[in-house]
Amino acid sequence: MLIAPPPAHSSPNQGHPKRYGFLVLPRFSLLSLACVTEVLRVANTLLGGRAHEFVLLSSDGQPVVAAGGEVVVPGYGLDAMPVLSGLFLVAETVPDDIEIKLADAQLAKIRIACAQIELINGVLGGIGSGAAWLAHAGYLHGRRCTLSAAHVQALKLACPEVMVSAKLYEIESNRL
Repeated sequence: MLIAPPPAHSSPNQGHPKRYGFLVLPRFSLLSLACVTEVLRVANTLLGGRAHEFVLLSSDGQPVVAAGGEVVVPGYGLDAMPVLSGLFLVAETVPDDIEIKLADAQLAKIRIACAQIELINGVLGGIGSGAAWLAHAGYLHGRRCTLSAAHVQALKLACPEVMVSAKLYEIESNRL
């Protein structure tokens, strides 16, 4: 069955695309980032317009080294992020895996950014191990999340109030 896209002049957001921020954390997976950003690009194509935009963020606005050693230059730091409809944390490590002072500094900025998104009832999500960062930042208390098996035990010990699921993904209210 073929579904025709809407005419190019129509927009599901009435001319105002939803903008999502992808916070890339040290040693994040480029593959994970590409998978989610490509979905938005394809959605725009199928919708015949620009319904979704995305921006890349780092905690301080500085370049971030991906898991394969590639350097990614974000458009913004968390302190200067534009108005967003949602924020997704892209990570392959969890806060316990990196230098604790770095993790604490990043978590403080993540908490502030998540609070801004929560004020507008926006979407918060984790990609890769991003859910662990959301949990450590306090944004998954009493909620379900999923995580790679390698990190489940550490998250259960560090954040016992978070329900870790074995599912491939979890969607609960405005958390993905």
